[in-house]
Amino acid sequence: MPPHTCLDVALDAGFTSYESGYDNLDVGYTTSYAVTGVPEATLYYYRVRGKNTGGAGPSSNTITRDNPQKLFSDIQRANHTLVRQFEGGIE
Repeated sequence: MPPHTCLDVALDAGFTSYESGYDNLDVGYTTSYAVTGVPEATLYYYRVRGKNTGGAGPSSNTITRDNPQKLFSDIQRANHTLVRQFEGGIE
């Protein structure tokens, strides 16, 4: 199984209150994902992590945005790094 990306979208920096549907969401083997159905002008906290047959790796740094459309390039950069790290598997 190629590495997948898991996405969290939360309302707080501690990731204790998730936006509905975005708690460890497996978005597949991709370098981008459209976050939809969340209102703009609300501050959201985003993080991603890689997952393969060995399990999930550590979460990326947290990114904050109040407009999901501004998030695409940041998630792509973070995910590109995670995919490269996970192609060798979890140790």
